[in-house]
Amino acid sequence: MKNLALRYFSVAFLLAFALVLAPTNIASAAGDTSTGFIDEIEPRYTGISKLGANLTINSNGAAQCWGEVRSRSGYTSTLTVSLQQDGTTIKSWSVYGGGLRTVDESYTVEKGHSYQVIASVVVKDSKGTVVDRTSEESRVQSY
Repeated sequence: MKNLALRYFSVAFLLAFALVLAPTNIASAAGDTSTGFIDEIEPRYTGISKLGANLTINSNGAAQCWGEVRSRSGYTSTLTVSLQQDGTTIKSWSVYGGGLRTVDESYTVEKGHSYQVIASVVVKDSKGTVVDRTSEESRVQSY
């Protein structure tokens, strides 16, 4: 009789312990839930391993427009970096090829507007089939 009671107590204790820890483990795996938000999920692409965009504007209005893509082996990419003024593209540059491709260009902008750089990429496999199409945006900056 004692063994049966001990067995029930052990099973009940282990079940309660598992129930207490389960939500903690799930929350830890999902990310920081203290703010109500789960950590950002980073997309994965077939043909690229890196994509970035950045914009800096100096006091003279020289906007440094930067974009970069890294294609995986066996893939090629067309990177287009577009400078937008108030949401409308005013200048763009493109590069094509495999591996690391970077656009780093300067363009003089006007005062009184908001600017942003959009780095868009189209990635193709060795047969010329489009496998990825995505973009990255810089922060919006006012000048």
